[in-house]
Amino acid sequence: MNENKKQESSSLWRQSIRAPLILIVLLTTFALTILFYFSQDRNGEVYARYIETLSEYKFLDARLQLEMDRVRYNDKGDSSAIESGIMSLREIVVSVSTSIETFRSAGDWMPPYSQVDAFEREVLNKISLIRRYLKERRIWIQEWNALSSEIWQSPSSRTEEIFEILEAARFESIALDSMPKGLSKELSLRLQELLQKNREHSRIWNRLEYSRASLFAEDLILSFKARELVMQERRAMLSLIFYLCSLAMLLMALLLYVRVKR
Repeated sequence: MNENKKQESSSLWRQSIRAPLILIVLLTTFALTILFYFSQDRNGEVYARYIETLSEYKFLDARLQLEMDRVRYNDKGDSSAIESGIMSLREIVVSVSTSIETFRSAGDWMPPYSQVDAFEREVLNKISLIRRYLKERRIWIQEWNALSSEIWQSPSSRTEEIFEILEAARFESIALDSMPKGLSKELSLRLQELLQKNREHSRIWNRLEYSRASLFAEDLILSFKARELVMQERRAMLSLIFYLCSLAMLLMALLLYVRVKR
């Protein structure tokens, strides 16, 4: 009698194993495991850090520009603040470029290489221009102070007019058709050389002022934000599928229980 019951139970169990409901439950469990794995993507946090770092770059770049304005006009910019700003910009661009290439090599999504390379080259070029401008402009301000003092003490009747030209040159690039009269040959040549250097500095300044480094940084920020939106949509879809699979697994388990019970 007991042996017959054992045989019936064994037969019932083998039939249940072969039942499609068991297969569906196993497949659903496997699908849930895969969904859980893909839902644990940590790249969203990485993209958020890149956005924060690039936003910090834009802030530091704007602050450095303010310090540069002071150097441009009166050589009273904070040298330590400018040097610190330059180093911060360099560290950010090198760190961003290197880490992006590391993630790309690992198979993760990152902005196109051309976009990152353009940002890096523009920033490094801007840093080079800043160092060149700082060095040359400070020398120019010293020469301007010395020449202004000598012209102001000269006996020329047009001293005030010449001094106004020097004041204008300190704030913008000016071009004179001819050198003002009333100056010695030496002072006239020094004034001409000073104005020529000022025009060169103005060209460098325009390149700094219209640098596309901040624009390239903004392009990278937009790329990371767009990727974040894609990932948010994907996570929302995975959550919905996860919920439906869980519900299907629950129903299949319930049906299997009822069938085995019968």
